[in-house]
Amino acid sequence: MSFDGSLAVWVREQPGLLSLQQVVYIVRRTADALQQLHNQQIIYQDLNLYSILIHTDVKNPERVDLRLADLSAPARAPTRFGLMYMAPEQWVGHIAPATDQYALAVIAYELLTGLPPFQGPPAKLMDLHVNVQPPPPSTLNPRVSPAIDTVILSALAKRPEDRFPSVFAFARALE
Repeated sequence: MSFDGSLAVWVREQPGLLSLQQVVYIVRRTADALQQLHNQQIIYQDLNLYSILIHTDVKNPERVDLRLADLSAPARAPTRFGLMYMAPEQWVGHIAPATDQYALAVIAYELLTGLPPFQGPPAKLMDLHVNVQPPPPSTLNPRVSPAIDTVILSALAKRPEDRFPSVFAFARALE
């Protein structure tokens, strides 16, 4: 069966957690799209499971196409759902390419563990994203190696300059 829709819906339809290979593929393809934007001095700013669109085809089930939702839609404030993916600097009105890397790391964390690193009402989310290091993904999924923990937690660093130098570098490290 073919599927066209958001990554959020596709993930819900999958039995259990995705494999590490699936997560790496999704992160890599999304990072490639983000890196193209960053090369044009564009920061996506609203990356989440609903802004990543996915297409699969029954004739070739191993092929998964990913793309980012259209950036030309009118700007809007982040939804409560989108707040789960906001980087610490975004909460105080600053953005940089590392902002998208942080959001992609939150997505990778969620795909690996089944849960986002932080949950709660907006004020609590802000405090957690700004001040608290999330538990390593391996504490929620023992199939995650310490090396993957290190990569994910590095991309979730509180200060943008402590993250990987680019979203592409994050994806390569995860590979």
